[in-house]
Amino acid sequence: MVDHSKDHVSALYEIKVCDENGNVVNSVSGMSDSFLQNFVLLLQAAMGNAAIVVKDTSGVNRSCIGFSCLAATYGIKNCNIVVGTGGTAVTPTDYALAIQNLTMEYAPLILTPQPSIPVINGSNIESVVCRRTFNNNTGATINISELGIIVTSSTFPILILRDLLGVVIPVGDNQTLHITYTFRTAI
Repeated sequence: MVDHSKDHVSALYEIKVCDENGNVVNSVSGMSDSFLQNFVLLLQAAMGNAAIVVKDTSGVNRSCIGFSCLAATYGIKNCNIVVGTGGTAVTPTDYALAIQNLTMEYAPLILTPQPSIPVINGSNIESVVCRRTFNNNTGATINISELGIIVTSSTFPILILRDLLGVVIPVGDNQTLHITYTFRTAI
């Protein structure tokens, strides 16, 4: 019999700041502990094939089924890593970053499924890696203190994860911020 006591969903983030020559000048990594109520509600809706109400990133209540708002499909239409400069503590009911940074240039998100890896308790780990690059060409240093994951369900964005960093990450002018989230499900 399989031991399900170690089943879980987790996310690990890695942050790297590179200078204009591509050299790493700062790096931080950590385990996310901030899946939000929206994530649980969307998962519940997808599993039950029933509409659920979530808050979009502007605080408006929206009805949807799973991650797509269409009963026939449950695929994520879009997923984005977002960064911010706020310091407000994370709560389960957060629906937006405290202060999202919109001045850096966002490169397209890259999603990469990873193969199953057997673990000691006889389960498998399924992983998806999300990577995004941000270029700071603002002429000033931007201090990043929060990260988030936003999925698009139909036409509206929904924050499903928010992490407040333990340290501020300065990104100087002409530097590049690389963020990787690795999502794992052990079953």
